[in-house]
Amino acid sequence: SVLSACEELTESERIVISLAICSIYILDARSQFIEKAEASRMVSRPSLRHLWWEGCLAYIVWDCIPIIERRELYSLAIEALHVLLYGCVAIGDNQSLGMGDRNPLAPLLLSRRARGKALDRLVIDQTHLNRRRISQMEVDTAPSKTGETKSSKKQQLQLKKKASIEAASEVSSFSERVLHQVVRSSMIAFSSIRGLARRLKRPLPNVLRNVFCLEAQELGLRLENDSKTELEKARESENKGYSDWTPITDKAIANALDNEKEGAGSRCIFVGNDSSPSINVEQLAMECYEEGSLPASDMVSGDSAVVGGWVGWHDEGGYVRAIFRVLSSAPLLGVDWGCSSSLAPGDETLFCSPYQGAPFDLHVGFGLNTEIDDSSAIAHSAIPGFYVRQRQKIERFLNQLTETNPQGLCDAIFRAIEARLIFGLDNNRKDPSLERDLKNLRTLSFIAAGLGGQLLASVFRCMVFDYRHYR
Repeated sequence: SVLSACEELTESERIVISLAICSIYILDARSQFIEKAEASRMVSRPSLRHLWWEGCLAYIVWDCIPIIERRELYSLAIEALHVLLYGCVAIGDNQSLGMGDRNPLAPLLLSRRARGKALDRLVIDQTHLNRRRISQMEVDTAPSKTGETKSSKKQQLQLKKKASIEAASEVSSFSERVLHQVVRSSMIAFSSIRGLARRLKRPLPNVLRNVFCLEAQELGLRLENDSKTELEKARESENKGYSDWTPITDKAIANALDNEKEGAGSRCIFVGNDSSPSINVEQLAMECYEEGSLPASDMVSGDSAVVGGWVGWHDEGGYVRAIFRVLSSAPLLGVDWGCSSSLAPGDETLFCSPYQGAPFDLHVGFGLNTEIDDSSAIAHSAIPGFYVRQRQKIERFLNQLTETNPQGLCDAIFRAIEARLIFGLDNNRKDPSLERDLKNLRTLSFIAAGLGGQLLASVFRCMVFDYRHYR
């Protein structure tokens, strides 16, 4: 019925949407009839999610959702999102946002990052569906031209306003209920929590006032600016509007050149110092720091502040990830360049190949599973991921890193790369990243020394908490 209702679908879109519909109901049936013992075994090894057919089917549905939304099939998109989030399909003409009973299989279908995006898409799709219903309601209640009166127009506007208020209230109520559920268990990333809280149009500390945010407590994330006075906080809590912690940023004004490409994918280009209109916004920022126009004079404090002459890299955090890999591989990740580390019983699946760069469970974000037993009692258990399995090693490694001076960081990077080089020569084994690390040895050491052990420890804690999200 969905395919027949939309006549503008291309043949490729029909195939993709048909595949999505079949996958949705297969996952729904699987969630309903899976045995409890089998579900428990799967929950105990979330690192193997991508090797199970249920996980592969879930990501097929996830990749089909943008195509479904592009064709404005919002009811189908809501069904798809509901089965990914709660393990069951939301069916019915009066389809509305609901929490649903979370099936034991549901936490395995998506990662923390994707689950947060799915909740956001669920709210957006329901908003579009509500607007369409309001528009259809206007058509259904529109009086004939001969009998049209001012009172009927007024009644129509009142119905529209009432429906809009109810739809907005439904979205706000759903966002609040979801936040109270996922914030304590850290089932979605903190960035997704902020996105849902923004829909409530209240300051983030106000939204999370009586809720324990697990991720913020573990990682030391701030909810508001520390410089605010108590009076400013009180005024902000009274005012309607979202606000949270904002970092200190440098600002520069530049005029972008007209780009021949049009659309959302086109990038802005600027004129650089060599009068060549080929630099992007990141290159423009690096030029500003090099020539001294950034940081602004009012942001520079102290006589020792250096203005101009700065050299930067735009690599989307690639060097920091390389430092994490170099420093943590042997002492933390268990990669001894031979994968012969002793593993506890049941952990053999964490290293399935000697060429792995990290254990499989590094990509499992930390969170709590909510379980309801036969007596309706609610219990929380930690998701068996890397952050839980290696908690003592993580704390010991990060404490040692915090106390390491800049010279010690440089020496640690040198020794780690040297050990890999010796192992590769002795065993005649190729290491694809070794040549790149050797080439960037001085750069990696320089960045590590500049950041310092305390800052690196804070960044690395985020990575081991949920590497898939914070990398």
